Amino acid sequence: MTLFPSLLAAIWAVFSAGTADNPSAVAPIETTGEPVAFWWDEQAFHVGERAFAWADIGAKPVYGCSFSISLGETVDREKIELKGTLKKNAPRYRIGRFGQVGNTNVKTRVEMTATAKGTVKSYMSAVGATQDYVMVPMSKAVTPGEKVAFDIASLRCSSSGRLHYTLTDVDGTKLYSMSCNYRAPGLLFDWQYVWTDMKTTNLVVNTSGWNDDAGCCVRVTARDYTSDTMVAWAKTVRVGALWGMRDVRIDVADLQPGFYWMHLDYIDGDGRALCSDRRFPYMKPTPKMPWEGETLGAEDTVPPPWTKPEFAANGAFRCWNREVILGGEGLVGSVKCGGKELLTRPVALLLDGRPLSFDALLESRRNSEATYVLKAKGADVDVRVKCEFDGFMLFEATYPADAKSLVWKVSADRAFVTGFDDCSSEANANAFFPKGSNPGFNFNPSA
Repeated sequence: MTLFPSLLAAIWAVFSAGTADNPSAVAPIETTGEPVAFWWDEQAFHVGERAFAWADIGAKPVYGCSFSISLGETVDREKIELKGTLKKNAPRYRIGRFGQVGNTNVKTRVEMTATAKGTVKSYMSAVGATQDYVMVPMSKAVTPGEKVAFDIASLRCSSSGRLHYTLTDVDGTKLYSMSCNYRAPGLLFDWQYVWTDMKTTNLVVNTSGWNDDAGCCVRVTARDYTSDTMVAWAKTVRVGALWGMRDVRIDVADLQPGFYWMHLDYIDGDGRALCSDRRFPYMKPTPKMPWEGETLGAEDTVPPPWTKPEFAANGAFRCWNREVILGGEGLVGSVKCGGKELLTRPVALLLDGRPLSFDALLESRRNSEATYVLKAKGADVDVRVKCEFDGFMLFEATYPADAKSLVWKVSADRAFVTGFDDCSSEANANAFFPKGSNPGFNFNPSA
């Protein structure tokens, strides 16, 4: 999940010609700010009541001109950088105030007047370290001169994070794109994530802070995991004035191994809690883990109800009511289950569009698994296949560096095959084949 990495608010925007009374655009320059008018003339580019002379910007007021202006800082000391482009016939738009985004609902209205036919898009996201992130994509079909509006409303979002908003024209041009940090009103401290540095025995807490008090500290308290009440350990680390993100390191060498609930408090120099943050589960590992030195699960055995597999030297592999023949006119020549052939033709491997045939050689064989090497005929392609007692097969292909494409094709008999599992993820891993459909799947092995 994306977090806000630095104190920099960025705005990218496109502006048509405009005047003070009919501005090119009206939009906020930070999440908590009110919208301001943007327009330009021969002398300057105007942002609200401020005028930036073209001579000072180093640009000329002509269509196609791109420029950059520093607009100062947000209330949270982010430097605001506007990168603008002047474009003829660009739509005029008005974007409302997003307001205090943290720990609250987001609601605003975006209006624009289209200058071409097509689809305009609006996208807002408010993303922090917790799972209550917000993403609101919207789109509308428009015609030239038509006025459209996007009413953006979202559920409650995280206490702090990064807000993004983009308004896109029909040709894909980003008319306005803003990225800015946000936080709940009055929030002085917010932890983002934690990790353990095993080399230094440090618990590393990545935090965000908004406070000038040099005496401020972070206090970490470990409580009993079962009851979350009994204090087992505590430590305080001075962080001083904190604006933006920082890693706070807490030495946990003297914490006894075990499971805990860790609580974070942000306190001032007198020990008063300015805010108490979320708790998180934490395990301090023992010097030697229970599984170290164990071989359980690595034995070369075939547990019931599986039956002992058969690995033939010519690439024939039999196990648990299945028969597989490797190599031949394709990568896999035959796959049978209960005596029924599941393929309508061999599984093909195509190098730069040319199908390959293979010789299968048995490389090694054990009780529960075997490894075959398939060597392509007339091509520098080798495929190692690890076959296990439950029918699982792992293919690893080696092919020339100058190959343009390597394509794998499986042609299944729809009378017996009704689904496909790509084994790549828990979500959407299973695809079922309805009658009358001819599905296809594309895989990127480097992704």
